[in-house]
Amino acid sequence: MKKTRPEPATAALEEVTEPARAITLLAAPRLAILARAASPHSATEIAAELDLPRQRVNYHVQALAKAGFLVRAGRRKKRNLWEQRWRRSATAYHLAPELLGALRAERNGLADPVALGAAEATEPAAFALDVDLHFASDEARRRFSQALRDAVAHVVAEHAHPSAADSEGARPYRLALGCRPLPTTDDATREEA
Repeated sequence: MKKTRPEPATAALEEVTEPARAITLLAAPRLAILARAASPHSATEIAAELDLPRQRVNYHVQALAKAGFLVRAGRRKKRNLWEQRWRRSATAYHLAPELLGALRAERNGLADPVALGAAEATEPAAFALDVDLHFASDEARRRFSQALRDAVAHVVAEHAHPSAADSEGARPYRLALGCRPLPTTDDATREEA
């Protein structure tokens, strides 16, 4: 009887730090392929769902697998052939700010709004906040999350007005906040085992 290796667990969040992996991830139609691979799928199944040629999808599946974004999720027999099934390596992916080089947000503080604005003075300025945090317990992290949600809701309610969307010259912005655990040496040790 052939001994099978257990499939690796799906990570909740995977940080992409290498430029080559980011390029692999972002090439069309690879994000759509990863979206379908939340559960085990073969290249043939994904191709049918995306209405794309199987050979084209298989090419992208192989590139995603080589870069580690897709992992083997068993095989199944279809007619007289074995079909490889794949699933994505993580539930979500985060592109590390370091990939942007000099354009990245400053770590541990507010970046200069003028520096992050476009080169033309007519463009609106932006800001970024990138801070490393440590929490003594899950309860401390939960309290921080709730306090941050409340503070952001208060600031948004005070400064952003939905009625301004119809005003002439009003510019839309998107606020995206997230807090995720950073990889540790323990994580790397577990992956090597």
